[in-house]
Amino acid sequence: MKQTIKNSIKKVYSQACVYHIILQGKITPALLDSIDEMQIRENGKGEINLIGWLPDQSALIGLLNHLNEIRYGILSVKALMNE
Repeated sequence: MKQTIKNSIKKVYSQACVYHIILQGKITPALLDSIDEMQIRENGKGEINLIGWLPDQSALIGLLNHLNEIRYGILSVKALMNE
């Protein structure tokens, strides 16, 4: 059972996928320059919702690292659907 769950998680994060990322902070020009074609929305509680397609896990990790570098707190990352 554990191996099946691990394989499912690995499959989701190693393929192209639509992600929902929740950040702590406010929208800034630096953030807008970082997210390419992702949808962005502030929720009024000091959180930012990003939703968009990323081609693979490397792109996801690169984006998360960059968001950390520009000082955004990463609250949540969810895979919504994959190809």
